[in-house]
Amino acid sequence: MSQFRFEEFNPRRHMRGAEAARVTWINDQDEEATLWMSPADIRSNVLLHGPHYGLLVAASHYHMKADQLVALHRSKGKNKTFLQPMEPVRDQDGLWTHQDFPMAEEGQLCEDSFSEWLDLVGFESRIETPPYCANCESDIADWEPTSPAGDGWFVGSIHETEEDPCAACIWLRKLEVA
Repeated sequence: MSQFRFEEFNPRRHMRGAEAARVTWINDQDEEATLWMSPADIRSNVLLHGPHYGLLVAASHYHMKADQLVALHRSKGKNKTFLQPMEPVRDQDGLWTHQDFPMAEEGQLCEDSFSEWLDLVGFESRIETPPYCANCESDIADWEPTSPAGDGWFVGSIHETEEDPCAACIWLRKLEVA
């Protein structure tokens, strides 16, 4: 599956009529390519790969409406498996992130942006932390997060944090689309 990370928007390129949104595309082999994208490129990639956070940020610089891109993906998109439940395959440290989860590079996604993206793509979230996190004496790999009450929850990410608590599991569930 593909992942997209917004890098920059170049207003000078935009004023000249050139593609102005620079986005890094990461394929499922973790190979990266940096691309300059036009609004048409962004629209095509949302249709093909889903409404990834990096694509929606790039679209916002062209004043494209994220909710319209998400609706377009829902009606005509090719990637019907975008942000669907999958079995976590944790690494040796016990960490794992869903392939369609937004990139967590420094400065890339704050809590408010994450919440906004979830609302746009039609998901809710819950955060769980390990009970021992106050002193971080145990290994995250030994922790088995417990799903919130209700049906449809799946793991979006099990990751370390820079502050207390020392780890977190983000649970996701699709909201009903009206």
